[in-house]
Amino acid sequence: MESNENSIVTKNVLRSRNLRGYSFTTDYVYKARDEGKLLTLRLDTNNNCNIACKYCYSAPQRTAAAQQMSREMLKSVIDQAYELGLESVVYLGGGEPLMYRDFWWFMEYLHSINVIPVVFTNGTLITRRAAEDMYQLGVSVIIKFDGFEKTQDFLTQPGTYQKIQLALNDLLESGYGAPNETGDTRIGAAPCACVYNVDEIPEIWRLLRKKGVYPNVERATNIGNAKVSNMMLSNEQTAQLYKTLSEIDKNEFGINWESPYSGYPAHSCFISLVGCHIKADGGIALCSEFDSFANVTEKPLAEVLKGDLFQKVRYSEKYLCDPCSSCDYLRTCLGGCRSKCFTGTGDIFGYDPSCVLCKAQAM
Repeated sequence: MESNENSIVTKNVLRSRNLRGYSFTTDYVYKARDEGKLLTLRLDTNNNCNIACKYCYSAPQRTAAAQQMSREMLKSVIDQAYELGLESVVYLGGGEPLMYRDFWWFMEYLHSINVIPVVFTNGTLITRRAAEDMYQLGVSVIIKFDGFEKTQDFLTQPGTYQKIQLALNDLLESGYGAPNETGDTRIGAAPCACVYNVDEIPEIWRLLRKKGVYPNVERATNIGNAKVSNMMLSNEQTAQLYKTLSEIDKNEFGINWESPYSGYPAHSCFISLVGCHIKADGGIALCSEFDSFANVTEKPLAEVLKGDLFQKVRYSEKYLCDPCSSCDYLRTCLGGCRSKCFTGTGDIFGYDPSCVLCKAQAM
C-alpha cells in the first residue's frame, strides 16, 4: 500500500507540472497567436529593489530616484492589453514588485477583471498576511530560490535565504500548497542558473517537485550585473544541466518534457508569439531582456503590435535560421530564448548556442 508521504508527493507532483497564468498549452498559444491576441504581458512598474543580486539583468536601469509607473499609465496599459485578449500579467517589477506603491491596488484591479497576476518576487517582503491576501486575490507567485543558504546569501545578500524560506512556508500554509481542481499550481520558485549554483540546482529541482512548487529555472544572461560578474553558464554546462533535470523528471517523477530543449527547462516561453514587455517608463520591448523600441505614451499598444518587427517575431518560425528551422521541436522550442539567441549570435532569429540538439554547439 502506498505510504501517506508518497501519496502526498505524487499529488503535489501532478499539480506542479503547470503554473496558473504562466503555463499555456502549445495549441492554445498558437490559436491565440493566429487570432491576433495578446495572451500575456510581461510588466515592470518600478525599478527599486531591496536586495542586489549578482546576476540582475535590470540593475543598470536603476537610479537613486526610484522610478514608479503612475497608476493612470498602468491602468491604461492593462486596459489596452485587455482589449487585445489579455489573460495574465507576468509581473516582474523591474525591481521588487512588492515595493511598488500601488501594488495592492494593482492586484485588486487585475482580480476585478479576471486577469491572472503572476508575481515574480524575491520573497523577502512577504509576510503571512501578504501571502494570505495574494492567495485570496488569485495571484500566482514565483519566489526566488537560487541555492541553499551559503550560495543564496552570496548571490543576493546575507540573511536572504532565511527570509525566502520563511516566505515560502507562509505561502504554502496560506493556501498555495492546497490541491487545485484544474491540476495546476499557483506557486513556483525561480533559481537563476549560473556558475556559482549550477551544482545545487538539481537538488533544488527535486525539492520543489516534492513540495508541489513549479520549478522555473532561468539562466543568467550576458547583460546587466551578470555581464560584469562573468557568471554565465557555458554551453556545455547548460547542456548537462538540462540533461540532468530531464532525467530527474522522467525517472523520479514520471514527467516527460514536451521538448528536450527550450528557453527554460520543462517550459516553453511563448512571449514572442503572444506577449510583449512593458517597462516602468512605458517602453515596449519584445521581452524583459531587450531594449524598448516604442512607448505606450506615444503609440497605442495595438498599433505597435501590428508593426513589422512584432509581426516577424510573432511568426518567427518562418525566419529562424538552421539548425532551428528544420528541427522536429521547432513548434514547442521556437529556437530557445530569443534574448539568449540575440546575445549569443547577434541575430534575433539565430539559434540558441546552448541548445542540446544544436549541431553548431561545441561539445
